[in-house]
Amino acid sequence: MSEEATPSMAFTLFNKLPPEVRCQVWQLSMPEPRIVPMRYDAETTSYKPRTRPPAILQTNHESRHEALKVYHEIQLGLSTNIGCYIDPLRDSIYLRTDLTRASNRIDDSTDIEPWQRGRVITMPPPVTDASPTSTQSTQTDQAATSDPSDIEVLNSTAPHPDMLRSRRHSKIILHDLIHSSDAEAIFRSFYVNYGTWDLMRRYYRHRRHKLHVSLKELCLVYESGSAPLKSGLEMREIGPQEFVAEGDPSRPADYDARRQAYRMVCSLKASNSFVNSRDRKQGKPVALTYQICAKSLDTGELPRVQEISTETGWLTRCGVDLPPI
Repeated sequence: MSEEATPSMAFTLFNKLPPEVRCQVWQLSMPEPRIVPMRYDAETTSYKPRTRPPAILQTNHESRHEALKVYHEIQLGLSTNIGCYIDPLRDSIYLRTDLTRASNRIDDSTDIEPWQRGRVITMPPPVTDASPTSTQSTQTDQAATSDPSDIEVLNSTAPHPDMLRSRRHSKIILHDLIHSSDAEAIFRSFYVNYGTWDLMRRYYRHRRHKLHVSLKELCLVYESGSAPLKSGLEMREIGPQEFVAEGDPSRPADYDARRQAYRMVCSLKASNSFVNSRDRKQGKPVALTYQICAKSLDTGELPRVQEISTETGWLTRCGVDLPPI
């Protein structure tokens, strides 16, 4: 039989099915658990998507209605992130930044609202006595016994002199993650590039006993390639690397990067173990119990043709900057 005579396999009577049956079909069409990639924009201190939303959200009105029973736009930072949809029960967040130790610092003259963002990330203890004397004494005691960067001001709308410290993008990111309405889902299994976590981990460790949400699993992602991401990320686990001499034909191209990544995982585990051991000796609860792993992600090379209908074109319309060809 010729190709032209082959009957079409398209089902054209779907709209004639009862609504209940169509809804069941849409529910069965929900994608598998996803890793939702996002990017932090240091210039605007906001978050942007790196892939399209699930297709079921864009098929038609009926499919979107059913999908919104499962997915919602993640709230991170000061605004809802258009295009970043997450199933809080199954999906994980992958956050990437291009921050370095030099670019992590924010100029003190930069106007970022509210002023507490990135400075106060812990919940204040309850105040039983509302008298001015008692309140002033409590704040003085906190300032004397805690880390200077941990000083908190209760019910204040203006910056406190002790709070006017140099901000860091890493502090803002951690502040946003902890205060997100999806914090439990984010910290259940958090994917982040190592450079970003290296800037964040000190602040997380110092506040480990004060956070209302704790990290369960941390995955350090080593990303390579210049092409935009597509739905359905494929990551490879990075485990112990057998020694391969330089110049050996069997030596992988990313051998050094993978070997360094595994060393970083071992270093973080040893650091957490030391802090937990010290907390036990001091009678404090053990807080750094999250699992740590490393994975590699190869996005491939950027295609030479950027059509508006492609993934690249969609990301450009969303304000995601792409490297020049």
